[in-house]
Amino acid sequence: MRSNIDKFKNRMASHGLPCPDEILADGEPHYFYVMCESDQEQACYIFCPEKPSAGVFGVLGDKDSIKKWSVKALGEATQAKLVIKIGDMKKRLQQALLDAQKPRQDELSSSIPSEHSVFEGLDEGDRKAIINLAALSPFDYDRVRKQEATKLSIRLMTLDKRVAKLRRLLLAISVQGPKLMKDISDIFEITEKRISTEALILNLSNKDKIWSDYNNGKPIHPKQLASILELYGIESRDIRFDDRILKGYSRDMFESLI
Repeated sequence: MRSNIDKFKNRMASHGLPCPDEILADGEPHYFYVMCESDQEQACYIFCPEKPSAGVFGVLGDKDSIKKWSVKALGEATQAKLVIKIGDMKKRLQQALLDAQKPRQDELSSSIPSEHSVFEGLDEGDRKAIINLAALSPFDYDRVRKQEATKLSIRLMTLDKRVAKLRRLLLAISVQGPKLMKDISDIFEITEKRISTEALILNLSNKDKIWSDYNNGKPIHPKQLASILELYGIESRDIRFDDRILKGYSRDMFESLI
């Protein structure tokens, strides 16, 4: 079965989707994240190991992105089974992508503090509007962005930047934030009680590719790190390291969270 999983992963890679390190071969939908036009988007796959083995995958909000892979069918009976199997998996994948796309405005609104820098200069109405737009799939957002920019009386570029930043924060809440906290916890297990921002980023980049490539193929930027940690009420501070004072973090800042 391992060779079939590798072939499935190669099929995903051929369509520009860097698949997860581990493919769960249980016939159920599993979500992961990919880079799409300099932003991270949600994708999903289903892999069924039972003979004849097959799998499908796609990106949130793009119905045309759903692709399939299967073993070569030997005989009409096997081919018929594959057609039915793949058809069923495609339907379930489409539903899984739709479920992931359902707006979660109330949840998102309560997840990000209203005083977060992403909302700087926005009143309550504008804040809700930006959250609603960020909850849309990239394709649905593209359909309404011009008229929404007009409604908000802001430039289209300004709206795009604000929505993109908020999307990254929403992803941080559900996936990157918990992982970041776990990785920082691991780093503090092998370092002293204090660490500079520069050293923390270096350790994170060495620990996982998500952080080494976070900034469009470059290591996560201090401002990006600060933006995620701000969700947890954590801010860097001046810390003395020998004869230098650097921005950094201490273990006690994370103790109640990790």
